[in-house]
Amino acid sequence: MANNTAHADTGSALKLWSVVLSYHTADSREQMLVDKAIDQLNILDLARSIRFLFYADDLPSVVWIVIYLGCGITIGFSYFFGSSVFRAQEIMCGFFSILLGMTILAIVELAHPYQGVVTISDESFRYALSRMNEVDTYKMASGTQTMRWIVAG
Repeated sequence: MANNTAHADTGSALKLWSVVLSYHTADSREQMLVDKAIDQLNILDLARSIRFLFYADDLPSVVWIVIYLGCGITIGFSYFFGSSVFRAQEIMCGFFSILLGMTILAIVELAHPYQGVVTISDESFRYALSRMNEVDTYKMASGTQTMRWIVAG
């Protein structure tokens, strides 16, 4: 992420999980330590998932266009204040109408998330399903029971 790229490499995380889950405990103290390690791995995976979520999350291009046009029009407004020229007032009203129209366009685009230019991707659902399938392969220390935990990240 430091060089503006994100890789969803889960190999290291899976190795950590397999080491912790395959550990055979001898007494209750060791079992408590394994439980604490599982809690810490869950926190680690959750933090990793949140990092990927925030890295991939960005505003749609329609919103950026409205923001930049709105900034330009708002700054341009300051040049027309105090003008007694009717043509300047027409230009100011025209630009303000364009700003309102772009805002309405952005609202309409964002109000229909499954169609149009701005759509919701199913990539996060596919990622969650792949993680659930990976978790199904973890074996408990006894080797007889399949672990059914949902591991974030």
